Amino acid sequence: QAFQRIARSRAFRSLVCSTYDQRCAMCGGGLVNAVGRSEVEAAHIIGRGAKGADDVRNGLALCRAHHWAFDQGMVCVNPNHHVEVKLGALALANNQSLQAINGKPLRAPANVSFSAHPDALAWHRTHVFGTTEFT
Repeated sequence: QAFQRIARSRAFRSLVCSTYDQRCAMCGGGLVNAVGRSEVEAAHIIGRGAKGADDVRNGLALCRAHHWAFDQGMVCVNPNHHVEVKLGALALANNQSLQAINGKPLRAPANVSFSAHPDALAWHRTHVFGTTEFT
């Protein structure tokens, strides 16, 4: 069973990252090393701990910084598919780099049928973004 979980995780990562062309859906960035491996990660919108599916529509390709901020509820994707950063997060000097993505449209995948599902994004806004300490 552990093997199946690992295989699913690798398949999810591969599909999500390739769907977004190895670029962060929030900033468009993503470092690449000498052998072509990208830092971009496949972020679950509804986390696995909350029974989120390994479905490409439950994923976003995000650079490591934006993946962490997304999981921490510092950023979300609003109903108009723009990145929204919590004002309290922006107020901290260490987080000023988030200003660059605040209000930016989320990059769409090449195949729009693989776009993040609106229900998953709404779940994240309610259960992750809406519950953090930042105001």
